Parts: sequence; structure tokens; C-alpha cells
Amino acid sequence: MTVVRYAVGPISTPYGKFMIYEFKLNDKWKEYEVIVSSHSFTQDLMPVFSTKESIYIKTDSGCRTGEIYLDNTCTCMQQLHAAMRIINNHGSGFLVTIPNQEGRGHGFARKYATLALQEYLGYDTYEAAKNRKQKGRHKGL
Repeated sequence: MTVVRYAVGPISTPYGKFMIYEFKLNDKWKEYEVIVSSHSFTQDLMPVFSTKESIYIKTDSGCRTGEIYLDNTCTCMQQLHAAMRIINNHGSGFLVTIPNQEGRGHGFARKYATLALQEYLGYDTYEAAKNRKQKGRHKGL
């Protein structure tokens, strides 16, 4: 697997200051963003973590519906913000976001269809995902 760091820079959020990194990988998801809280960084802006302290880590899907469009059926934004707050308060850690991964690894089209089954047919998350997989069922969804 090849990992290439494409960009790095500081960001200031309501939860504190972080460094943000963009990485490209030759895997299914291709792009990753990582925000890091650390007490120090090297000259080339790599974080330095102490071996004496724990490091908080959170993996975050690229949940557009919850994190960008504020969908009420999703808690991804709340989880993201809680992780940022905890990492910053702790002083060291990182959050890996996979922008092209919607949460279950099925793709955004399937996620949107699953949301439609939940909204219009009253399915819970499991039922919607299960019924969405059945070939020929709910055409257009």
C-alpha cells in the first residue's frame, strides 16, 4: 500500500486548534483527512506523541448526510464533535476521516436508498439495509 501526504495546515475550531493532513492511498477509499492534536510537532509538521501518555484515536466515515447536511436520523456529527472535544481536551490524539466512505462501505447511492426505505416504508436501519440488498426490490431506490 502506498501512502502519500499531500497537504498539511493548521485549523482553529470551536473545540481547539488542530493540524489537518490530507493523505492519498491506493486503496478503495483513496483519500483520507486526519486532524491531530499534539503538544509538539517536528520541523516537517509531523506530530510528536509521548510514549508516557495515551493517545485518543477516532475513525470517522465521510457521512455527508449527518455531518454536512445535518440529517436528523444520523448521529455522526455529534460523534465527530465529541471526538474533537475529547482529543483536544486530552491534548494528544487524532481523528481519521474517510471522506468517500459513508459509514457501512456500501456507497452513497445505497445509503440514500436505505434512507428512503426508512422514511417511506418505516424500516429500521437493519431492515432497510437488508431489503435494499434484495435484487430487483424497490426499483429506483
